Amino acid sequence: MVTVDGLPVAQLGPLEAAPAVTLDDLVAAGLVAPPRRRDRPSAPDVEDAPVDVRPDGVLDELRGR
Repeated sequence: MVTVDGLPVAQLGPLEAAPAVTLDDLVAAGLVAPPRRRDRPSAPDVEDAPVDVRPDGVLDELRGR
């Protein structure tokens, strides 16, 4: 902790990124319950997004304009 006149003004920390937390880590820490099913559904098919459509046009269509 860095202080100026006794008041905290900054906090120093590591330069390295924290390691990614896995589901197994969370289960071991008791923060989540383990999955009850061991089978996983297959990933959905990838769809190509149209490249000639503007986002504001899609929003207008969704909003009924």
